[in-house]
Amino acid sequence: MDKVVARLLWLEPCWIALVMPSLLVRDWLWDPWVHPWLIVALLLFWPLRLWTQRQIAPATPLNWPVLLLLIWSPVGLWASVDLARSLHALGFLVLGCALYFALLNWPPTQQYPWRIGMLLAGAGCALAMLGPALLLRIPMKLLIFPDDLTKSGPADWAFIGETVNPNVLAGALLLPLLLLLALTLRPRWAKRRWMAQLLWAPILLIGMALLLSQSRGAYLALLVSVIVLIALRWPWIGISFGVGLFAAAFVLITTQVSVSMGGAIVEASKLAGTLPLALRVEVWHRALWALCDHLLTGIGIGTFDLVIPQLYPYTPGQRGVIPHAHNLLLQVGVDLGLPGLLLYGWLLVSTCGVLIRVLRHSWASASVQERDTALQWALAAGTLAAFIALMTHGMVDAVTWGTKLAFLPWLLFALTAVLSLDVNRK
Repeated sequence: MDKVVARLLWLEPCWIALVMPSLLVRDWLWDPWVHPWLIVALLLFWPLRLWTQRQIAPATPLNWPVLLLLIWSPVGLWASVDLARSLHALGFLVLGCALYFALLNWPPTQQYPWRIGMLLAGAGCALAMLGPALLLRIPMKLLIFPDDLTKSGPADWAFIGETVNPNVLAGALLLPLLLLLALTLRPRWAKRRWMAQLLWAPILLIGMALLLSQSRGAYLALLVSVIVLIALRWPWIGISFGVGLFAAAFVLITTQVSVSMGGAIVEASKLAGTLPLALRVEVWHRALWALCDHLLTGIGIGTFDLVIPQLYPYTPGQRGVIPHAHNLLLQVGVDLGLPGLLLYGWLLVSTCGVLIRVLRHSWASASVQERDTALQWALAAGTLAAFIALMTHGMVDAVTWGTKLAFLPWLLFALTAVLSLDVNRK
């Protein structure tokens, strides 16, 4: 009996992968009325695990914030003015939490944490190949591409009616890109040096797709995260480069060169159809007011573009729909209230704490030349850099929350939790 149950529990990630397409592309496989049942189906294996193992997952510092965030999330439905839309957004959050616990419990990923990294890298490569074809239009902000490329529409052979925003694409691509870069910085994990060099192929693929997105926020996040990666690998080089960059930025601002550049950026934003800085600040103010007025419950998950214009109208003359708060933490707070924001902050702080502990363990290990230690360092450093990119980009956008690609950070949360188990075993 125990063997049968163990085999059933082994299939949990496969079950989530089976349900996942219908949650990401609603109405693609099932009628809308099935959607709530699909969300519940993500947790199908939990009662069986509680019955047989008396726990949802092995203990890690991330479990409680994830579990409490999942328990609190129905409050976003209770406060919603559009139940169907909120259910769709809630599905993304429940999918992420279910993925986290499934990968944390899965024996293949417990034994080999790098497999979670390869899942993320595979998702990044698939997104890099499909994402540019799904863009409504290639932006023209910093680089100019040929007209036949910039005016091309989404590919007809992909998901019917599905497109991707350039900023969402860029924010998602940052996560696998930084993890892969970290693996190339510490190649001793590979049995043969050329095995690590093969990672440059997916890095270039993802980098080209990121270049096409022309997301300035993603470029800034990438720059900051790469500096952190270099500082983790070669401290003095990274610190010197960071100080030099800060000094250059300070000189640029003090000489007021940034004024003309800022005007050019705003004009480019208007031409590209993106959100100018002044309007972005206005959106932040509206989101903060909404959070203060609905401190406990938020305005309802996934209803930002419905509620904010009605309760907190924008400046007259504003055109177009603004789908989210353009700030990750503000968006979480608006969706789930202050308790949800505090739980998400707890999760992020716990994640960074675990990753720093893993990095310290790898540096302090007596076997620094061994492949296992090098791999542990690369996974932890790449994950930490990815979260720094997520938060840096999250200051000006909210692409990793409430979107169809919001499950990607949860792979990194799962990788962090499995790395903490690995350190505890050693």
